[in-house]
Amino acid sequence: MADHHPQHLLERLLQAAVERSLSEKLGGLFRELGDFTKGMTEADAQEAKLMILEMVRTASGEFYTKMKARIESKKV
Repeated sequence: MADHHPQHLLERLLQAAVERSLSEKLGGLFRELGDFTKGMTEADAQEAKLMILEMVRTASGEFYTKMKARIESKKV
């Protein structure tokens, strides 16, 4: 049976909104950075795009760590 508790539904809606927004923003960034692959062979462009994607993943993890520390430092 599905959990229909209002808080659970709100969390699911918020999660979907965060995922959609993040996907849009990172997609735009990835397209901008993809300009670096213009003029490359298909194989080189694929390798470069995978490298950029890994850089985005690393930057996201670093952002999470810094933001979490900032939020936790403001606890009352």
